[in-house]
Amino acid sequence: MADAKSILLIEDHDVVRRYYADHLRLVFPGYFIFEATTGKTGLDLYEWQPINCVILDLSLPDMSGFQVLSQMVPHPSQPLVPVVILTSINSQSILEVAKQKGAFIALQKDLTPGDELARVIQKALVAIPGNGTKVAAAHPTFAASSEDSF
Repeated sequence: MADAKSILLIEDHDVVRRYYADHLRLVFPGYFIFEATTGKTGLDLYEWQPINCVILDLSLPDMSGFQVLSQMVPHPSQPLVPVVILTSINSQSILEVAKQKGAFIALQKDLTPGDELARVIQKALVAIPGNGTKVAAAHPTFAASSEDSF
């Protein structure tokens, strides 16, 4: 999988995750689409897999999406991989904070159909062409949960 491209989708709601994951598989057929239902598993996948883009919900069952974001993007002005926030939180100030903390963009789920998310990911991959390699020391090790899907 060294040359393979991948997208990591961190979303705890099954129906929402399936909708976006299925859509991404259609639009990005050459990409692996990894799925995680918790921040912990998302961070574990991020650390151990070559990830080219992350889609991150801010409301996760085990930790805040902001905690996940700060570990994935320790230097907000220099992200190694684009992180797209996709949340149901309806607050422009929260979305702005996510961008200040290093997210490429922050979107509301109810305003973002699958096609729009795919367009944003394409832009993010061009703007921040992370090759899936990250500095391992920047990411603590987390164990995967058995209820999360890979």
